[in-house]
Amino acid sequence: MLRDPFLTSFCVNNSVVDECGERQWKGDAVALWRPGGCIDTQTFLPKFYAYLKDVMGKYTNEAGESKDCFQIRFDRNVVEVGYNSASENPEINSLRFFGREPKFQKPKYEHSDYVFCPGGDVGTLSKLGFNEPAYAGFAGASLMLNISIPSELLEKYKKFNHCMEVHQEGVVLAWQARFRDNKIFIGVAGTKAFYSDQKPHKDQEFPKNRNLLQLNIINDVLPEFISLALGRDTKGQRLTVRDLTHLEKLGIAERWVGTRAVAYDGFPTLGAVYKEDRKVVNARATSHLGSGGVSFSPAAAVASQGAFKNNQVEPQKQLIQELLELGSSNRRPG
Repeated sequence: MLRDPFLTSFCVNNSVVDECGERQWKGDAVALWRPGGCIDTQTFLPKFYAYLKDVMGKYTNEAGESKDCFQIRFDRNVVEVGYNSASENPEINSLRFFGREPKFQKPKYEHSDYVFCPGGDVGTLSKLGFNEPAYAGFAGASLMLNISIPSELLEKYKKFNHCMEVHQEGVVLAWQARFRDNKIFIGVAGTKAFYSDQKPHKDQEFPKNRNLLQLNIINDVLPEFISLALGRDTKGQRLTVRDLTHLEKLGIAERWVGTRAVAYDGFPTLGAVYKEDRKVVNARATSHLGSGGVSFSPAAAVASQGAFKNNQVEPQKQLIQELLELGSSNRRPG
């Protein structure tokens, strides 16, 4: 409670005071203090991009112009993949971006490799004409809250920045919460359901039930913010569907359900991509970069690269081949 005063209600509700007057966790509660924070991508990515441009330097093109060695082209939503008709096996030679003409591989490049990293957006590979296993994803629900803060409380909450993972029986969810634009933003996700051979929609009972569960868990830990949102003291209360619907009507809550990448109890899609069961010779997928998009990314990238590189040493080579087999976008049940 001293380290993070915003956890006071949670600590009180899940502990008791012993005979010596000291507070102890209840028998069914475990708390793990793991400092490290969470990444605010809106702040982090532009700074990381600027850092990479600076580190990688510049080059001079044929026209004598100085150009950045590292570049990211934004507003490039790939909607179609083109192939070299002269190649015996599928070989990508162009991409078409939304609202634009196809962009072909430049003649000065002898060879270009393409890496598709759809992240949690399961179905992207399929939309581009590649094989993609249905069970690479599951139906997942998330809840986002934007809670206005009264002017007299702005100073109190302006440094609020919180991330947490909560485990209950059959439930694991995580959230990020922070002070942003004079509001408290809370985004929570988790609680899996059926696999992605079904297309979920937010009017199903499943997402309503999951979103209500998420709201109640937030209220268990951060009741002061939910109290501000609903205009009453919610500490210790079990919130109802009526409360969730009310927050939606006020524009405070936004519910979402869709197909998310399987993590932990499934397996990422790594390595070569396939078009109609034929291996594409110059493309691969690195579709799951792990918890927060950071912790597994080095290992996932190395494994994915193994689809085209044969310079690993034993036993690394054997391990990577096993990963590629398990993570193949061409894999089948059973």
